[in-house]
Amino acid sequence: MRLTGARVLVTGGSGFLGGHVVDDLRLRGATAVPFARTPLPGGIVGDIRVFEQLREAVRATDAVVHLAASPGYRAAGDPAWDAEVNVLGTLNVLRAVAEDGGSRLVHASTSHVYAPADGLVSEDGRLGPVTLYGASKLAAETYVRMFGAAHGVGWTILRFPSVFGAPLAGAPPPNVVTRLTERALQDRPLVLTGAFDRPLDLVEVRDAAGAILLALGEDRAVGRTYNVAVADRLRLRDLAETVIRALGSRSTVEPGAHDEGARPPLLDGALAAGDLGFAARMPTREGVEAFARSMRMTVR
Repeated sequence: MRLTGARVLVTGGSGFLGGHVVDDLRLRGATAVPFARTPLPGGIVGDIRVFEQLREAVRATDAVVHLAASPGYRAAGDPAWDAEVNVLGTLNVLRAVAEDGGSRLVHASTSHVYAPADGLVSEDGRLGPVTLYGASKLAAETYVRMFGAAHGVGWTILRFPSVFGAPLAGAPPPNVVTRLTERALQDRPLVLTGAFDRPLDLVEVRDAAGAILLALGEDRAVGRTYNVAVADRLRLRDLAETVIRALGSRSTVEPGAHDEGARPPLLDGALAAGDLGFAARMPTREGVEAFARSMRMTVR
């Protein structure tokens, strides 16, 4: 698919990743239309839980990037909301795309759909989420594959690890990088839950947005699922120490409870590298340092 001149609807276009995707699409000459519950320039105000709003928004689009989702941290406290947004909302997107004639669809998923595993997992690795968030995202993936195939939707699924970085608007997601940075800014102890030497999959937000544009532009990606992975991984202790050094913080690193059960496995990104030409441009340590410094400027 040619991006220049294309009209692309971005659900969750006001979100952390969505803001970067909208910006990148416009830089590539596409008409990017954010679909979100808050008004945005050139956008459409709507809710993916309301099919009629989506049907009108999708009309005459060339592609849809589906990023709107219930975040993982909310799932345990409100599983009904999580399922309504991640599963029924995704089904609404699929129905709207199918009614419009089967526009191209890129669907953002997560490494949380996999079962716990040692080593790297490829796209055909064993599925078996251990969180409610992972369960709802796996159900959404199943709808994308089955409904998409039945109704002629040219879909691609991208499975992301934790995405970090500076937002174009709003606040960054409360993942491990953000939480450690916020504590270090206050010179509070960085309590690490899990093995100190466990490597982490962390992709910088601009690289995540780049993977989405690559998937949109590659015809071979239709009907396929890809891991979005990085080659350089920080271990948990290294991550904490990197944040402390970047900020000149007086925080200490302390062990916490070992809770590895909810941590997704590490992703093998060979397929995305081969088909899409994806390779993360931002080294993880450099990205974490830049993010920590940007947070320091924000709180001043």
